[in-house]
Amino acid sequence: MTNYQGASVTLSTSYGDLNLLPCSGSGCPAYGTWFNATKSIKISGGGGGGGTVDLVVDHLEITREDTGETLTPGDSVPDGTSIRIRVYIKNTGRVDIVDSFTVKYYDNGSYIDDDTESSDVDAGGEDVENEYDVFTISGEGQHTLRVDLDTDNAIAESNESNNSATFVVNVEAQSNVDLEVHSGEIITEGPFYTGRTVPFQTQASVQNVGTQSAGESVIRSYVSQEVNGEPLSESTINHFTVPPLGPGEINDNIGLQLVTPSRLPAGRYYVVFEADCYDYVEEIWEGAEHNRISVPLDLLDPVPVAPTNLTATPVSESEISLSWSHSSESTEQFRIERSSSETGEWVVLDTTDKTQMTYSDTTGLAPGTTYYYRVIASNDGGDSEPSNVASATTLMVLPDFIIVAAYPPTPPYIAGNEITARVMVQNESSGFAEASVVEAWISDGPLGDAIDPATRGASPIPSLGAGETSPLVEFSLTIPSTLSPGTYYLVFAANADGTVDESNVENNRHSLEIDIEQREETLDIQLPPEETCMMISLPLIAPNSPIETVLASIEGKYSIVRSFATSTGTWLKYAPDGPSFGNTLTHIGPTDGLWLCSNQAGTLTLSGNYPAHSDIMLAPGWNLVGFPVNSARSLENVLQPIEGQYNLVRTYDHITDNWMLYSMTGPSFGNTISHIQPGVAYWIYITEATTLTITNP
Repeated sequence: MTNYQGASVTLSTSYGDLNLLPCSGSGCPAYGTWFNATKSIKISGGGGGGGTVDLVVDHLEITREDTGETLTPGDSVPDGTSIRIRVYIKNTGRVDIVDSFTVKYYDNGSYIDDDTESSDVDAGGEDVENEYDVFTISGEGQHTLRVDLDTDNAIAESNESNNSATFVVNVEAQSNVDLEVHSGEIITEGPFYTGRTVPFQTQASVQNVGTQSAGESVIRSYVSQEVNGEPLSESTINHFTVPPLGPGEINDNIGLQLVTPSRLPAGRYYVVFEADCYDYVEEIWEGAEHNRISVPLDLLDPVPVAPTNLTATPVSESEISLSWSHSSESTEQFRIERSSSETGEWVVLDTTDKTQMTYSDTTGLAPGTTYYYRVIASNDGGDSEPSNVASATTLMVLPDFIIVAAYPPTPPYIAGNEITARVMVQNESSGFAEASVVEAWISDGPLGDAIDPATRGASPIPSLGAGETSPLVEFSLTIPSTLSPGTYYLVFAANADGTVDESNVENNRHSLEIDIEQREETLDIQLPPEETCMMISLPLIAPNSPIETVLASIEGKYSIVRSFATSTGTWLKYAPDGPSFGNTLTHIGPTDGLWLCSNQAGTLTLSGNYPAHSDIMLAPGWNLVGFPVNSARSLENVLQPIEGQYNLVRTYDHITDNWMLYSMTGPSFGNTISHIQPGVAYWIYITEATTLTITNP
């Protein structure tokens, strides 16, 4: 019939009259024109503006599910192989296909299954893929797989003869042989190290887990960087021929010797065992995942050499410093070990990085205790031999004495007198202090030593704990009698005898400044009960002292005092009962020699200080002098400075009523004066003018 596009027509058929309406839009068939009516019919051909449709099987793609392999026509697969079929469809016509159509699958003409392709197939020859999930191909021989398109003619095509395609696959009998590595192990006991080629023994067993016998095969082992990986090098491979194996049969104790690769860095590697490595036997399952197993092989850095020159040095009561030398490049760390004896049990103290070759031990050290150390270098390969053993003794926690309080004695401070020292001593250290001694003395400088060690005073101090202070102690010492008036220092010294070891002896002393006065001496000159004259001197009086004041203690007990002036050759006198104008001797000094005539018993008491230094002017001829010495001294020593300038010394002993002498020119047995005495006057004959100096220490 004629296709009147866009027109409504009525068609008389055996079904009755049909009202035909033109069809337009995407829902209309592409080939011919479908009209909406009470029944849908297909109008073949096409005229006017109509196009054509032509479905074509472009090609088939067959892949194995077990291996993923894409087959080519004529390839062989084992019986029972699962395959996946993909159909690539084209529409070589000029009109798009928008309706679904059926795709059917056949094996050697036998229907397998069908599928509905619902995708639009655009005109122009673009492939559309239709995939059938999985199909198991069974039965030995040639199998022709066929795919038909639009078997129910749902699509009107310009050519219905090109809707099929075939693919030939040969199916072979299934081999039921499967060789597996049953076991594998490294027999040689490690560890294994880098940097050297070392043989080691492995052992494996191969089993045929299939149901058919396997022919001769080859197993190999090698070193790989990955689990079941490939060989690192040909030098690491070894082979062993495995004889035929029946179903389930095992060939065990297969020995395979390998060598460690020499240039590998340290790390984990694997020894791989591979059955049927050359595919001599056709197996059910092939490939590395079926025929290989791996066991770990750890390559370690070589064991380091032992550290050397270990030294241990005490730093304090709780710290010891260590240092050592080392030159092994493979060392990863050092392990420091400590013991309480040179051969005792070693305890791991700590570890240090390979770059650190010093260590400070502050872990639980006791004061005054000896510790022993050794150092071991290590890496993943193991431990070196121990270093030399070094020892050190921690320092003691020594006490530290200080004078924490010192109190000045009660004044006055007079040379020769005793004074009382009061002091408190503290141990300011954390160490324990045994009993000690504190001393005090007079010094001419702050914190100085004693001027006269014999005058020091001391007191015991009890033992003192950490930070403890002694009770206040008191003890006496003597101010040296020879000191001239002036400023001195009372020095206190803790642990003065050094019997207790201390951490610091520089802070043991403390001093107080004191002003010392001259000690007043006394000299008593006895007057006899009868009238007599005596030769005396007055060494304790000050120069140019009034005579009546000096003699006040014997007032009324003497009648006259005389002195001789050598320079004028005249006598001077003082008579307390005579007229004052007749007294020519009014003042006297410590170097004057006197004749004193007493008339009754009495005591002339003098008090004062012996002069430290006296100059006596001596004129040629007889000189009546007093030598103001503070104690009896040898005449020769006293007069030694003017030796050769005098020739005779005389004095009168009123007790024996005898003259005594010392002659420089006469025989020595005639000399009756051996010492110069304090308070006595002497005649001395001077041959030439001179000055005699008398000093008192």
